[in-house]
Amino acid sequence: MTSKDIPYQPAPPIWTQLPKCEMPTEPIPREEPHSVANEVQDTRSGVVSVLELWLQWNEAYQTLTQRMYEEKTDFHQLEMLADQLDALRLKAVEETRRLLVALQSVR
Repeated sequence: MTSKDIPYQPAPPIWTQLPKCEMPTEPIPREEPHSVANEVQDTRSGVVSVLELWLQWNEAYQTLTQRMYEEKTDFHQLEMLADQLDALRLKAVEETRRLLVALQSVR
């Protein structure tokens, strides 16, 4: 028996599974225009920071690949450089994800 043999049974809509939400007794405060400007500035600095990380990664990657093809390469040093490069890449990826979430919430 495979999954194709089991008849399709749709799940109930997600909104029917959510708990009941009470209405707030106090009005929700609206953001002031200056805070939106600060948010845009924070987003811009986030973009710059992430792009700088990727440029640092690119430079380190070029150095690593150049050293890989040189003669008399110290492979221990090469491995350490590759580890640093990977750590930088992981940091850039994480910052990129955070930035994308922030940019999607601004829309």
